[in-house]
Amino acid sequence: MGKVIFLGIIAVILLVAAALVWPTIGLLGYVSIYLLKTPLRLYFPWLLGFWGYLLDMGLVCIAILGVLRTYQRERRAGEIFAPRGIWICLTVLIFWIWIMLPASRDYNIGVIKGLVFSIFDTATIILGLLYGRTEAGLRRMARALIAIGVMAVIGTLVFGRPEQEWEGGRITFAYATPLAPADMAAYLIIALMGLWLAKRTFISAVAMFVAATFATGAIFVTGTRGPFLMLASALLVMVYLYRRQVNLKAVIIVALFLGITILAFRYYLSISRGMVAERFGLAEIQKGIMDRVEMIKVSLKGWANSPILGTGPGDFAVQMEGANIMRYPHNVILEVLNELGLIGLIPYLVLLYYGFRSMKLLSRPELDGSRFKMYAVIVLGVFVYHFIQSFKGGSYAGSNIFYLSWGAVIGAATLGSYDYMGLPEYYDADNNEVASSTLTGRDQEEEEITL
Repeated sequence: MGKVIFLGIIAVILLVAAALVWPTIGLLGYVSIYLLKTPLRLYFPWLLGFWGYLLDMGLVCIAILGVLRTYQRERRAGEIFAPRGIWICLTVLIFWIWIMLPASRDYNIGVIKGLVFSIFDTATIILGLLYGRTEAGLRRMARALIAIGVMAVIGTLVFGRPEQEWEGGRITFAYATPLAPADMAAYLIIALMGLWLAKRTFISAVAMFVAATFATGAIFVTGTRGPFLMLASALLVMVYLYRRQVNLKAVIIVALFLGITILAFRYYLSISRGMVAERFGLAEIQKGIMDRVEMIKVSLKGWANSPILGTGPGDFAVQMEGANIMRYPHNVILEVLNELGLIGLIPYLVLLYYGFRSMKLLSRPELDGSRFKMYAVIVLGVFVYHFIQSFKGGSYAGSNIFYLSWGAVIGAATLGSYDYMGLPEYYDADNNEVASSTLTGRDQEEEEITL
């Protein structure tokens, strides 16, 4: 045991040192939590509960330390870190979770939710804010999403194998939940789609098509259905933000390619056998819908008992007892409404508003062609992806990329809201870099950029 602890300390020191030199390493460590914890438990069975939570927090803190130097170096004097409303809403939510804890009929799950949201998720939002407040941070996030996506796709298609504990044998990688590699494959599609929309070069188009083909295959073999709906929503938002730069013909071609790819994999599964094929059958899809309909009914019934104050964090598990024991209703908004009431839902919705208002900024014509927009749109695409996912499989105490991308888009909106921000290089019609431009104030006449 002493040797394990010693080796663990050495590994932590090396990871911290590497993260300080290369911040992307710290970010990759955080993003890889989904894949890291399960295989680590095979070698360290005690890595559960408190120790597992400590591992999560350690990776988040290492990532924060790594990006903090970049933020301090690139931040501009006089700029705020984040709007005051962010801190007010977070403070209200954190305090309300702990205030309502005694009302919960499942105190243990309530404590877990409180610890995860008030410390881990809040730290993740701060990590996202740090990355979103600099263009270098947004660029590192895009690179990390591509790297983790490539790893997940290769790992699933080449090294993946059926895991019996996941509904009879869904394909997964590194013993993780199949949702993890499926989400990471979706990140790859979102990131490369964002690069293609911004650059519109032959190389970016080829990379996007190749990645979309293999990533779609990886999502299918995991037996995960949700990413296709969430990807469609995220890609539509991204295309809308580039509506002045990408013609309709190119968008239709991409949509047809993605549709044909999905249908091809779907046909292959229809003639194959096994649980993965059954997951995309009509019976399984209907069962998944009905399960969530039941959770919606239970959530609304629970909220009706205490609409203002809520039933307390963790109480949903008791509400579902006897029908199907669940820790959360697979719907973030209903979970907050049920367990934290309107007092908790209002600040949560305000936080969502701060995230989505970045779309207004990224729609500004003067940002068209900028590197800032290219990276910010990719991060926004991931945020939209996880927001849609929160209506079918999320929890407000979720340890995923939702809060990271949420914080990052808020940070990007804050960064871009300063009119004196020096915009990066623009691309001309042939995708060649031209001179950068700087906005000096609200009274400055808007520049016309020919793309």
